Amino acid sequence: MNTITTRLLPESIAEYDWDDFVAAHPDGTLYHTRAWQRIAARAFGHEPYPLFAHEPRGRIRGTLPPLRLQSPLFGPSMVPLPYAT
Repeated sequence: MNTITTRLLPESIAEYDWDDFVAAHPDGTLYHTRAWQRIAARAFGHEPYPLFAHEPRGRIRGTLPPLRLQSPLFGPSMVPLPYAT
């Protein structure tokens, strides 16, 4: 049985591994890439939380690129694809 773990993207996993996974996935879009997450974080001042699912040997099986948004009305929240159309 394969074990899959989900966690924050560590420095040991290169950004291109993430983006290669997104590019190869039939449902992957620009909004799923680390570049989009970085742009949105810098432009709007949100904190990125790049989550990924991987097998024990490190093979990426899924990604989720949420940003932590701070709303004066509702407080902090995690938004998976902010500013995506």
